[in-house]
Amino acid sequence: MSYAIMRIKKYHSPGHMTSNRKHCTRESLPKNADPDRQKMNVDFISSGGKFIPVPEGKTYDTAEKLAKVLPEKRRKNAVVGVEFMITSSPEWWKNKDQKTVMEWTYHALDWLQKKHGSEKIISATLHQDETSPHLHVMTVPVVDGKLNARSMYSGREKLSALQDDFFEHMAKKFPDLERGIKGSKAKHTTVRQFYQAIEAVNSDKIKQPTKSGPMDIGYTKRLETFVDQIKPLVVSTGVLEEKRRSERATGVKLERELIKAQKDALKLKEGLKEGQEALKKVERVEKVFTERPDVYKTYLAARDDIQKQEVSKKRSGVDLD
Repeated sequence: MSYAIMRIKKYHSPGHMTSNRKHCTRESLPKNADPDRQKMNVDFISSGGKFIPVPEGKTYDTAEKLAKVLPEKRRKNAVVGVEFMITSSPEWWKNKDQKTVMEWTYHALDWLQKKHGSEKIISATLHQDETSPHLHVMTVPVVDGKLNARSMYSGREKLSALQDDFFEHMAKKFPDLERGIKGSKAKHTTVRQFYQAIEAVNSDKIKQPTKSGPMDIGYTKRLETFVDQIKPLVVSTGVLEEKRRSERATGVKLERELIKAQKDALKLKEGLKEGQEALKKVERVEKVFTERPDVYKTYLAARDDIQKQEVSKKRSGVDLD
């Protein structure tokens, strides 16, 4: 299975957004990035409703645009930026040429522009120097001139609807992509956690063989290769685990519904039995009244007396009982 993947991260400080920008432009180079493929990364400028690639080897400063979009007055703990990380499952990228990669990129950017507006998009970068191509897009959550990330990204229902909308858009052009499992409680590894794992490979946190010389270098290289190889397997395993949990939850839900249906059926059966017994009593009384007119007359006389007593009671306010 190949999934359309979209993650968001909230920022409470423009300074943190600037630090993230250094990661995108490779001023701060992650350990798992391939320097030889760094030239394949693409930075985009949002202008006039279009995304224009920045010429190779050049970058642009996003601080000026951020200053224009951010409201001057804002709460101290307000969310000032929301980063979108967009990609697809590692197996989906196999044998994809550069034309397909760029078509996928522009299609994803088109969704962001329609959803949030190009004026709120501060930066957009395509990375191709890591395991799988992916987009980093920084936006400012401005609604009616005010920062309001809560109205857009707060709560499970809103985030689920956002995932639905993203998947539906991507599937129009790439129908072989699937949506992630709804309601999954699987935890995703953060970018920071992954880079920490890579750092451990290249540091003394992992003990290398005591032999000196070329053997140490070869060991590190093999270990780095091993990490790159198991990353897609870890992702695939997580997807299968999500599916298993979803199927188990569905089974539990169906079992509960079955038990409830059985209880409701039992109540209906008991109610039907009581109704049938009451009907039999009515039929017995009707039979007596038909066969014994004198009994029926006595019943009518008694009923009239009761009605007269109730009328007298209401008039006098005296309890005759």
